[in-house]
Amino acid sequence: MMRNTGIRDKPLSDINILVVDDREDNLISIETILEKDNYTITKANSGRAALRILLNQNDFSLILMDVQMPGLSGYETASLIYQRDKLKDIPIIFITAHNQEEKYIFKGYKTGGVDYINKPVHPELLRVKVGIFVELYRKNNQLRINEKKLLVANQSLTKEIEERKISERKIRLLNEQLLKNNDHLKAVNEELDRFAYVASHDLQEPLRKILV
Repeated sequence: MMRNTGIRDKPLSDINILVVDDREDNLISIETILEKDNYTITKANSGRAALRILLNQNDFSLILMDVQMPGLSGYETASLIYQRDKLKDIPIIFITAHNQEEKYIFKGYKTGGVDYINKPVHPELLRVKVGIFVELYRKNNQLRINEKKLLVANQSLTKEIEERKISERKIRLLNEQLLKNNDHLKAVNEELDRFAYVASHDLQEPLRKILV
């Protein structure tokens, strides 16, 4: 069982693992070992078969890859896998009975592999290593999800700020227009007052002449 990390992870049954080996008995053996942890196992009997599967499905948490295979080797298959952006974050553990020299191990890491498991496979070692990298994958996946949420939140906040700025500019322009209107209204009122005074004076002048 995976320890509680406080992150809402996918159930183990939703953890997909791709196992690639040209020998059916090895595929069945690894599947039998890992089925105890309730992972979903997909099997491929060659590098090309693995690539075909990955063209249609890219939600694998881990790939277990045999190194020595006819056609495409594990290293060659891994190189092709990591050429696709959607697949480059899937960790690959190489499984091999040969080429345990440092130069071959270095080649595996250089190709993008994260670890090695030697044949014959030790069941508990396999389960522990798979569990570790599945946990790391889940945490990284959660981080990517959180990052996307933050980006969306930032975009929404930026939009809200821009909308507020636009609203503030509109309010400022309306206030400026209102002040101009008030000034114009004041000027009109003053002009009316002057007109009323002049008119009143002009109307009173004939009356004064009559009274005189």
